[in-house]
Amino acid sequence: MFALSNLVVVDASETIAGQYCGRLLAMFGADVRLIEPEGGSALRCAHPRSEVWGDSWLFFHLNLDKTPEVLDWRTQDGWEAFCTRAAAAQIVLIPQGMDTDTLRTRAPHTVFCEIGDFDERGPYAGWKGSEIVFQALAGTMYRNGAVGREPLFGVGHRTSYMTGIATYCAALAALNRAGGDLIKISVHTTAAASSYQVANQFLQNGSWDLRDGPLQVAELVLPCNNGWVVVFIHALKWSEYCGYFSLEAIETDPRFATDHVARIQHLDEVIAATARVSRLRDAKQVMADLQAMGIPAMLAFKPGDLDRSEHFRQRDYWQQVDTDEGPRRAMGPVWRMGTSQWRCGTPRSTEDQPPAPKGDGKDAPLTGIRILDLTTAWAGPMSSRILTALGADVVHVESAGRLDMARGNPLGDHPARYVDAEPGAHPYERTVFFNAQNLHKKSLAIDIKRPGGREALRAVAAECDVVLGNFSPGALARMGLAYEDLKTLNPRLNYLEMPACGTWGPMAPFTGLGPNMEFAAGMSAFIGYDDDRPYSTGPAYMDPIGGLNGAAAILTALHQRRVTGQGQYIELSQVEGGMSVIGELILDSLERGEDPVPTGNDLPGVPLHDAFRCRGHESWLAIVCRNAEDLDILTQQMASDGFSLDRDALKHSVAEWTATREKHGLAARLQAAGVAAAPVMHGKDVALDAHLHAIGFFDRISHPDFGPQYYQGLPFRFQDAPLPNLSHAPLLGQHSAEILSEWAGLTTEEIQSLHDVGAVGFSTDEPFAAMRG
Repeated sequence: MFALSNLVVVDASETIAGQYCGRLLAMFGADVRLIEPEGGSALRCAHPRSEVWGDSWLFFHLNLDKTPEVLDWRTQDGWEAFCTRAAAAQIVLIPQGMDTDTLRTRAPHTVFCEIGDFDERGPYAGWKGSEIVFQALAGTMYRNGAVGREPLFGVGHRTSYMTGIATYCAALAALNRAGGDLIKISVHTTAAASSYQVANQFLQNGSWDLRDGPLQVAELVLPCNNGWVVVFIHALKWSEYCGYFSLEAIETDPRFATDHVARIQHLDEVIAATARVSRLRDAKQVMADLQAMGIPAMLAFKPGDLDRSEHFRQRDYWQQVDTDEGPRRAMGPVWRMGTSQWRCGTPRSTEDQPPAPKGDGKDAPLTGIRILDLTTAWAGPMSSRILTALGADVVHVESAGRLDMARGNPLGDHPARYVDAEPGAHPYERTVFFNAQNLHKKSLAIDIKRPGGREALRAVAAECDVVLGNFSPGALARMGLAYEDLKTLNPRLNYLEMPACGTWGPMAPFTGLGPNMEFAAGMSAFIGYDDDRPYSTGPAYMDPIGGLNGAAAILTALHQRRVTGQGQYIELSQVEGGMSVIGELILDSLERGEDPVPTGNDLPGVPLHDAFRCRGHESWLAIVCRNAEDLDILTQQMASDGFSLDRDALKHSVAEWTATREKHGLAARLQAAGVAAAPVMHGKDVALDAHLHAIGFFDRISHPDFGPQYYQGLPFRFQDAPLPNLSHAPLLGQHSAEILSEWAGLTTEEIQSLHDVGAVGFSTDEPFAAMRG
């Protein structure tokens, strides 16, 4: 069966975000009608175009398995027809500018999703968007690339794809309530919600990372004799790393021997010493050897590598779509479900499936859903953060014997990681990162290695609707929490694992972190300058993609359960999910048989697409001129300041003009004139962004240890659904007694016994069990 086969969807979005949302809905069984004007969707002409089929790879990838219909809703007859189709659908995807009041009157039970580049309420309303503009405004672009050169925007239309996933999540959640809803979402706010804590850090301690400042993680991009490998060195793996690359002098150097922070500060020296050895070695072998040692390492996969990979072959990832002209290459599913099929150029299920029952329309969409969150870092916690913001009751499980890595060193770490730049008496309660990703959750601190701990955690899991984990394959089973065991206790349980490369296949055991997953997904092959050195996007750009996909997968399974009454196992390979958001570029590269050659921020067919220096230290402005008309506007703007635009030395003449100007004012001026532009923002810029504050993007929440603080928000806005007022991230073990009592049914005496043997921790413990030894 298909999870969403009882849904009718009308896609009139005309955007990458909307059409990708529609693609996901079609992939899992919905009947999606693509509404196009006469002459077809504008995206039918988008780059890149197939040399064999003559059409747009982007349009093909976004609209597989939809049914197209020509209908111009801007005409009177077309509007009447569109309203009729909307009333017969459960979900309708629309652009900004439609008459939503009339639509909702004509279709009161339909969920409408209005998607635009920018929220219509703030100073950026009416601005022109593009991927480089969104990345610049979100703070994601600022540290990308090489210091001293222009920041790199990344690749493709990833933020628009992520907006599509966020829209998918919001739409499916809204179906849990009686009546319809109007959900508004913008690509810009999705970008802001997906940036790595850049605003949170400034808002909570007044600091921000400088482009030419030190890194906070030991990420090494190493040249090999036939490719590149990205490596992360954990402090506990330093000796193994040095031994593998014969770096005895580095390992015993006083600057590196014991101080992991010093290693990061002198990372260039470590990379240079390693490169002298790694250049002589095979890239795939280096990746495999380091992974076997427990050191996260990934090959910088190019599209051709992905095509030849035995891992993706065994997982049957690459698909063939039958067309009238012959078979055509396509990509596999974003996630895989145990009892639900997925579509790729295949017919829809025609089985009768009753409509999913609706709630009473008064509560938040996921009210009553219990989730056991067994995740750490960013991707997994972001999935559960989205679900708790939609009303689910989420319990974040933490070991009573070892801190969640997101809480940092229990004795304190770099001041920039803490509220007010002070670790304080309880550093693990004050980390900016943990508190931002775990808003409104509850904390259960439990040690399954202590007597009774494992049994207590299983009892909690048996009372949940969802179990979510992002550990390496097999880790949850070793905890005694395998799906096959838990489903016997609760057949309604939905169980998601989201490891880097999936739970099976040759690369399944590999450890993945955000940047090395970006390399593994082929993204970094498109990101770079005029040499062959690949780059990643920010500290962990793949994590929010994985987080959004994880939430979407869970919502898909919950929708199916409302019809069947049964839960299921779900597997999300974060790498495969990442491949999908640059799908058109991978498919184009495979068709041509050529791997990409990065060229900075340049794009094919776009006259000007780059970042230019402005007045101030590492101050940059992104400018996009899509055509000759945009260049004419830019020429006029420069001429008014006494500069000329030399089209034979385009970038040089623009750079001369921007060099003495302030980035924010010049961006606003260009946007007002009709040219897409944006300041390349750092953390302080994003935190003080007038548009984000005008639309209420930041949530102000009080914490018992340090008082009220502002936090980056999520991108969707419901008109009718009463989303919960978010509470602070939990103190370590704050809800242990509550969860064990109310969910697992343990008595006060049983809970106290677990605490006495160190199996359970409470927030009142001083010091906490994690530091008892």
